[in-house]
Amino acid sequence: RDCGMICDSYWIHALRKDAIEARLREAERVGGIVLVKTHEWNESYSDWLVQTFRPTIILTHRDLHGVVKSYRRVGWSHNLPANYVADHLKWKDICSLDLKYEDIVSNGLAQL
Repeated sequence: RDCGMICDSYWIHALRKDAIEARLREAERVGGIVLVKTHEWNESYSDWLVQTFRPTIILTHRDLHGVVKSYRRVGWSHNLPANYVADHLKWKDICSLDLKYEDIVSNGLAQL
């Protein structure tokens, strides 16, 4: 909103090529962007997601204590999933930008 762009943002557990393509077609039609939030990594992402769409991937990192508090607050779990850190590191390998979550919360526009 602060940038004056139409933004189709959503959280999705597992990315699917057809879902991303549909969102991108709509964003192109209205002159907007697509913002997807996900935590999980799938090995196929490096093939179809990166190779097909060449996205700008903005990764956020957060103190693990804060992550656990967030998981508890939304009712997901009292502990982090076993693959949480490994999945994060896979995203880190391909991201375009890595930002501290707390900095985005305090002044997101300046960070981006």
